[in-house]
Amino acid sequence: MGWQGAFNSCKEIVMNEVLTAMNTFPDYKIVCCGHSYGGAASVLVGIEIFFASGRKPDLITFGAPKPLFFFITRCITRLFFNEVTQYAHKSDIVSYLPPFIGYWNVKVIRIGKFSLKGLFQPYIYHQCYGDETLYT
Repeated sequence: MGWQGAFNSCKEIVMNEVLTAMNTFPDYKIVCCGHSYGGAASVLVGIEIFFASGRKPDLITFGAPKPLFFFITRCITRLFFNEVTQYAHKSDIVSYLPPFIGYWNVKVIRIGKFSLKGLFQPYIYHQCYGDETLYT
């Protein structure tokens, strides 16, 4: 199904809620945030918010796989967001997926220390984003 397919399956519900909240609280900042698969989907949600409202949300992701294809999409997508912060632990294998040439995230900040052994321990390194010491 993929990120786009998963988002499309609930897009109408999500966008109705988001646009209602934006109309109710017009001065609030919009932030799209997610971990893992939700991080990849939050990129798509942010783009949709921009096209539906003309407002640029911020984007924050943790351990997101790469949802964009072709370098040009990476550059263009930056136009749809204000601030972009995408955290990825250096040993989190999910943040390197899919491992094919041409797949991108918008703007990744690598944190932590790399360990080849750690790439095979996703239950540790893909779930470590709550550790505040990684961000200092």
